[in-house]
Amino acid sequence: RAAVSKVDETLGLRGEAVAAAPSVATHALTAPRIAYVHSWLRTQDEGWWRAALDSYGIPYDYFADTTLKQTNLRAKYDVVIYPTVAVGAREQFQGVPMNGTDAIPYKKSALTPHLGMLDSADDIRGGLGGAGLDALRNFVQAGGTLLADGSTVEMLSAFGLTPGVTTTTPSELYNKGAI
Repeated sequence: RAAVSKVDETLGLRGEAVAAAPSVATHALTAPRIAYVHSWLRTQDEGWWRAALDSYGIPYDYFADTTLKQTNLRAKYDVVIYPTVAVGAREQFQGVPMNGTDAIPYKKSALTPHLGMLDSADDIRGGLGGAGLDALRNFVQAGGTLLADGSTVEMLSAFGLTPGVTTTTPSELYNKGAI
């Protein structure tokens, strides 16, 4: 009881002791299955979300926007986190330009031994695209939860994935980071 009282006090809560647990229906609680989508355009900003998840020991699958369209997201995940990419909607949709015929790999090799630890690709060109937007739309329509911030919210709004949600940039407001 003393340990619980100390936690209550720390959290500003008030608890009451009962003689026995009430007889109510219960069910097992499961942790949500989390997908974490990144873009090959810019990976610096999305690291803050990963740092928080890692700090609290929350498990997640990490993969690029170029590959999310290759899986039935809702069958595998309950939550998709898609953080800011720090570019406009068009650039995020298109991703790294598909210029030329030579692939741009991001994977471990003799030349690049430290790449490809969390995610790797034979070719990082191309972005979310229409198929990726459809995959996210289908995920949400099937009951999944999509968490986004910054430019990703702007992109989702611009392409109609967030009915009733619009974004605006007040000219008199400046804040480094997300608001």
